[in-house]
Amino acid sequence: MSLTTSLTVAVPVLILAFLGVVWLYRFAAPVRFRRLPQRLAASRHADDFDLLDTLSRHCNVEIFESNQIDLLVNGDAIFSSMLDAIEEAEETIDFLTYVFWNGRVARTFASALADAASRGVQVRVLLDGYGAANMPRAVLDEMSAAGCRVVTFNPISLFSLHRANFRTHRKVLVVDEITGFTGGVGIADEWSGDARDASEWRDNHFRIVGPSVRYLQTSFEENWRYATGEVVVHSRIERASGVREGAQARIVPLLGRPGLGVSKVALANWFAIRRAQSRVWIQTPYYVPSDDLQAVLVEAAERGVDVRLMIPGNHNDSAACRYAALRRVPELVAAGVRVFTYDTSMMHAKTLLVDEEFSLVGSANLDHRSFELNYEMLLAVEEPELNQALAEQYLRDIEHCSKLTSQEIENLGWLDQLKMTWFSVFRYHL
Repeated sequence: MSLTTSLTVAVPVLILAFLGVVWLYRFAAPVRFRRLPQRLAASRHADDFDLLDTLSRHCNVEIFESNQIDLLVNGDAIFSSMLDAIEEAEETIDFLTYVFWNGRVARTFASALADAASRGVQVRVLLDGYGAANMPRAVLDEMSAAGCRVVTFNPISLFSLHRANFRTHRKVLVVDEITGFTGGVGIADEWSGDARDASEWRDNHFRIVGPSVRYLQTSFEENWRYATGEVVVHSRIERASGVREGAQARIVPLLGRPGLGVSKVALANWFAIRRAQSRVWIQTPYYVPSDDLQAVLVEAAERGVDVRLMIPGNHNDSAACRYAALRRVPELVAAGVRVFTYDTSMMHAKTLLVDEEFSLVGSANLDHRSFELNYEMLLAVEEPELNQALAEQYLRDIEHCSKLTSQEIENLGWLDQLKMTWFSVFRYHL
């Protein structure tokens, strides 16, 4: 058989095989996404709506007043603050994380939690069955031997493949039901340091004190109930709030979870971008949005809003998400969005700034997995001081970035172009 004949036979076969894989994927893993709103209802002041009130109404969540929320930047500051809180715990520690790997940071946290349990603190640790699957047995045994309750959320097995996609991506630490932490950081050496080079990931985390900590506690307890069948109950004893006088952050906490209906995480991002009048500054490690969310971002830029998107550059732990994100960039750039790639290390921060007062922070990425498949923790915060601190950090991060243009993407080789096309096909599960 000649080479020409072989190619004539092989190419159609390969094309049919590719189409078959795509069809099986669509059949076996159907898209769960529900469409976001298309427009605001007519109103004389439609473009100046109260973001937190709108989220509270549409997501059926209370607005919590008088919170204190502090930005923690990168591993050195984040880990020291969390470990100090664990060391000072008197009654309870509830710790939920997606990533708990091997290494110095993991062992330090395991020892701190074990020490707390040894001195009589009730310690509950909940680890995602996929994200923490590589946690060494010795680390687990140290915590368990000291009296920590360590539980795995949705472990992977042959008998649970139908729910293997549903992960808890929440990162929540609550100490004595007073002090809470959430954000993007995982318990691993990758997050150590201060983003000085490729070995030190760039990330944000947040320390919260005030009534909204109750919802951080709820996010832990919801996943704990799923994993153990146990319902955590609380005494009627009033606890001191621990809030500094003058704390003014208003917070709507949103619990993202798999299920029917529009994703609260996606809805919060849509409302925030649609509300923007002066700026939308976004940091996300994985930009794989729905078409609806991409459209509202384009619309914001076209009406004159300063829209910026920062994503990882070559230091990226997910090639699939990197190529799927690059596929969406030309449309953004054409609309006037400024797109930056962070070049120093893996950029893992999850931040959306709206104007000068609103911020969306937490564990959720701008991708379908965070919208539709993961359990997530997202805080919609109204506080100018936090917004300013995040904006100043954003500008510092831009100093470590390159600006991405459509021409650069067009100039990528055929293999990169093929990867962009391939991973875009599977974007609904990235």
